[in-house]
Amino acid sequence: MEDDKSDPFMTAYVVDGLTMAGGAGYQIDVSRRDSGREKLSALLNAGKRDDGNPIDDETRAYMIYAYTESGESDGHYLEELFAKTRQARTIGRALLALSLQQRKDGRAKESPTHRRRGAEDEFEAHWQTARVNDYGRDVYLDNEATALSLKALAQSAPTAACCKGCTLVGKNRNNGYYWLSTKETAFAIYGLTDYLKVSHELAPDYTFEVYLNGAQIASQHVGPGDATNAQALVITKKPVC
Repeated sequence: MEDDKSDPFMTAYVVDGLTMAGGAGYQIDVSRRDSGREKLSALLNAGKRDDGNPIDDETRAYMIYAYTESGESDGHYLEELFAKTRQARTIGRALLALSLQQRKDGRAKESPTHRRRGAEDEFEAHWQTARVNDYGRDVYLDNEATALSLKALAQSAPTAACCKGCTLVGKNRNNGYYWLSTKETAFAIYGLTDYLKVSHELAPDYTFEVYLNGAQIASQHVGPGDATNAQALVITKKPVC
């Protein structure tokens, strides 16, 4: 609502979104982005919300990231975030790495996101985190934490864990085609797009074969033109009388 108090997360979310849109070549209202940046700076300096409640560390990290990527900054907010890196949770560490990468700061590869992994097995890797909401309840943000960690790794140090993180984010969709909320969906896509840039999955060049009972029943080459044009492979077998 127009008269509501400013929400720190949503302010960062809008500034981040406008910055990405502008970077992608879309025309944005620069004055609104700059107004959002001014509000972020005011909230960061105050260290609390407009209603007097404290800002949780995860949200503060996102505010610093949005402020850093969206315009000129003397870097003191980022240095503050770096100084607290040992106490930071997963999302804070990932956003620190992304902020450092944005400024082409060599410390990006020293971020704990690269050293401190979440649960990992042969097929998947994920990073866990939770924060306490305004009602004192834990809010689990594992998909967002994994997506942001995936993005940070893809930008500065692609590894096997990066690929496994992509597998987990892609799999954790409800009914196979959407995530828990529009916010979670946005962060999932945010992380996956950077993974696609380094994985070359949009430029495939391979041939696959399908076998049934030891006999080859299909073969097809997959090239760049097929990456965004998914096709169903239907195999019909006559019943044995």
